[in-house]
Amino acid sequence: MNIIAAIVVQRTVGKYKLPADPAEKPKKLLALHIPCYSESKEVILKTVNSVVQSEYDDESKLLFVVADGDVTGAGNDKSTPRILIEDVFKCETEAEPLIYQSVGHGDQRLNKACVYTGYYSPEGEPDRKIKYLLVVKVGLESEREAAKPGNRSKRDSQLVVYNFFREANGKIRFSCPMFAEMYNSLKRVGCNAKDVEYVLVADADTFIRPNGLDILVQALEKDPKLSGVCGETKVENRTQSYITMIQVFEYFLTHCLLKSFESFYANVLVLSGCFTIYRLKRHSVNPDTGKKEVRPAVLDPRIMRDYMAEPKLMREHNLLTIGEDRYLCTLVIRYLTDMRTRYIPSAVCTTTVPDQLSVLLCQRRRWTNSLIHNHFDLFVNPPAFPTWRMRWSMKLVMVSELWSASAIPFFLPLGCCIAIWGLWTHLTWLSLGFTIVLFCLPGLIALMAGRKTQACWWFMFIFGLPLWAVVIPLYSLWKMDDFSWGSTRPTYSKTILESVQEIKPREVDPHSEPQATAINIPE
Repeated sequence: MNIIAAIVVQRTVGKYKLPADPAEKPKKLLALHIPCYSESKEVILKTVNSVVQSEYDDESKLLFVVADGDVTGAGNDKSTPRILIEDVFKCETEAEPLIYQSVGHGDQRLNKACVYTGYYSPEGEPDRKIKYLLVVKVGLESEREAAKPGNRSKRDSQLVVYNFFREANGKIRFSCPMFAEMYNSLKRVGCNAKDVEYVLVADADTFIRPNGLDILVQALEKDPKLSGVCGETKVENRTQSYITMIQVFEYFLTHCLLKSFESFYANVLVLSGCFTIYRLKRHSVNPDTGKKEVRPAVLDPRIMRDYMAEPKLMREHNLLTIGEDRYLCTLVIRYLTDMRTRYIPSAVCTTTVPDQLSVLLCQRRRWTNSLIHNHFDLFVNPPAFPTWRMRWSMKLVMVSELWSASAIPFFLPLGCCIAIWGLWTHLTWLSLGFTIVLFCLPGLIALMAGRKTQACWWFMFIFGLPLWAVVIPLYSLWKMDDFSWGSTRPTYSKTILESVQEIKPREVDPHSEPQATAINIPE
């Protein structure tokens, strides 16, 4: 089934083309959300320029960058906020820190951030101006001596974006001064937050191909039942080391085989956190009154309520602390049962992968544990799909993936032992031939899907198969109670926090739920 799905998706959806007439290209306002943590100036500029210089209409872009705390990355001489303020966006004035409710425990339920807006022009293109909104978390006065003041997590950065658009489209007053300042600042640069229809989720080390945004938005425009779409992610630093080489074909398999299988039979269970576009709201016509209605999509209050929850159990930490991208997609599938998530392979981006074994193990430990817990959570609490076919298709996908994740660490060594035993006892060559066929099957899939270059990287993947099939699953199981991000994003313990006015923290009920708000029709 996996092979059939891979070939069908690669041969049909993979040939998704843009319209020849530029007038037919999508023009809906798209927020380009890039969360930053400890990246260098060169990495941030490469990502920002890739989305700014894309073929998507410049007037329909809103660059939305969130810096997660005053953090200095290893090898940087400036903190990430200073790089963004001084080197990337070249802000002329310092903004006043404003309070907002953040994700955290105890005193960290409150945070302060500075808001900057203006126009961004890529180097060498002064006439090209893209509206931007920069949010820099600086923390409270009590965090002044902390190692990472203002740092709250990537999930908090995403919630800054989603909660802002949810309140901007609502009929109530803004819940915090920061959101009000963000709304007014966008007004000053000629952008109405209510007009934003989609939001791009991209990592700060991702390079998106020029036509990638057009392809994903066009898919959302043509099918109003899509809640989110993702493209294919490829390895950029493929020849940097042996560790990067064995990841090239693995990235291809997870997209061509896994995401194609999910997209063909049910929903894509994991929309890639480095290249995904979500639909913020959906438009429809009331059949009784004939009036236009706008309902929330990813801004659904139920999704925001669960995504803002404070993790307490190990399962919740694996969902919210180290698997926030996957859990958001899980919530979208659970609550938006009349919509779908899809994989569009013709939209391509490249990302920088770990080049050291220790960093790779840390990254895959987070990915594996969050994937298992998200699939299990979705299996135990399945979405209330309207038809039995959709319900059973989803269960089929989840069971097959959970079974493969748990069985491969034992079946691969067992199969090799059986093949060796068969040769040693001279009983039959069938076991050896069967094992060779299984090892060659991924390369055959690449050829059948029309990816001849990927078949070459299959040889490197074979040498790393024990790592993927045995070491990483067992290591992830052993470290299931480790909720740290490890050395994936190395930093300096250095603080360059500027003066922040002291405030009196207000009490926040950790069990309070976000208020459900109606969404206005943009004028």
